[in-house]
Formats: sequence, structure tokens, C-alpha cells
Amino acid sequence: VESSVANTCNRIDYLCSEDTELGEKIADLANEIDVVRERENFGKIRSQVLGVISEKFGVSQESILSPRRFKPLVEARNATMQLLREAGLSLKMIGLSLGGRDHTTIIHGLRAVKAKSVSDPNFANLLREMAERVDTIRIRRQLEDAVNLMLAQRSSQT
Repeated sequence: VESSVANTCNRIDYLCSEDTELGEKIADLANEIDVVRERENFGKIRSQVLGVISEKFGVSQESILSPRRFKPLVEARNATMQLLREAGLSLKMIGLSLGGRDHTTIIHGLRAVKAKSVSDPNFANLLREMAERVDTIRIRRQLEDAVNLMLAQRSSQT
């Protein structure tokens, strides 16, 4: 995730240096991301993710945060880890937001989500659908799509 963000930032810097109007549009989108990601909005991100996961998996938010290891809860918790990661949270912050879990637990959960996404296309689609309902993730993806489109247009012009 961090290398993806760094790569996107490098592409944004390049585009901004080439086209002032385009740079202003991108800067506006980037500022929107910063506002959503500010530490004071951490609770909002966590709440949105837990709400989406709770609704889609049919489990309570309290159960997701609990230490219980019932399979549906573990899958919901792992999906929560994935969405929080996509929203830009560090492993440590994800662990803290999920009841003080260790960062190695988060790494394990993220790997489990990745494996399940590869083996189960329905689960992968569910994750994408849930991610679109989280403001931070949706805005980040829109920004990345806009940057990729602008880069493609620029390269086709040369």
C-alpha cells in the first residue's frame, strides 16, 4: 500500500509540474484525501469500515472487536483489517482499532484476505463493493484513476 501511495505521489508531482491547471485539480483531490485521513477522522474511518463489514457479514461490531475466533467473525475481522489498510492506516493503528491486536496478527489477517480473494472471486467482489462505501478508499481510488487517465492521455499526446 505504501509503495502504491508513493508511486501515485510521484506521478502527481510530475503531472503538476507539467500542467498548472491539472496540478490544481489534483491538489484539490489530494487535499480532500488529507482531510479524510487526518487523525481526528480516524474514528470516522473506523466507524464506517466496521459499519459496512457488520452489515455485509451479518455480525455485530462488538463481535468483530471481540477476541472470539468463530470462523465468520475471523473472516469479518480480516476484511475489516483489509479495508482499514486500504484506507491508509498503519498496521499498528489497525491493531489498536481492533482491540489492541499486535501488528503481526494484522499481517496474518491481511495475508488470509489476499489468499481468500484469489481463491474466491465472490469474496474479492464483496471486498471491492464494501471498499466503495468507505469515503477514504473511494476518494483514493478516484484520485489514482484520475492520475492514471491523465498519464495515459499525456503519453498518447507525445
